[in-house]
Amino acid sequence: EAVLSTQANTASSGDGSADAQLERIADDIAEKIPADFDLDEAQQKFPVAYLESMNTVLLQELIRYNRLIGIIRSSLSSLRKAAKG
Repeated sequence: EAVLSTQANTASSGDGSADAQLERIADDIAEKIPADFDLDEAQQKFPVAYLESMNTVLLQELIRYNRLIGIIRSSLSSLRKAAKG
C-alpha cells in the first residue's frame, strides 16, 4: 500500500522518476531492518529444556523472525534490481 501511495505522488512531485523514488524507499526500509538474532547466544541464555517450554517457543519464534527478515531483505534486493532495469 505504501508503494502504491508513493507512485501516485510521484507524478505531481516532479523530484524524479517512480523507479528512483521506489529505490529510495527500498533503501530506507533496508536501513531500518534490524540485524538477525544470534540463535546460539539465545540458546545459551535461554536453554531449551523440558521444564522450560517457553524457551523452546522463544527459539522457534526467533528462527521464524530471522527467516522473515531474510525474505524481506531478499525482496528489497529484487525490488532494487527491478527498479534499475
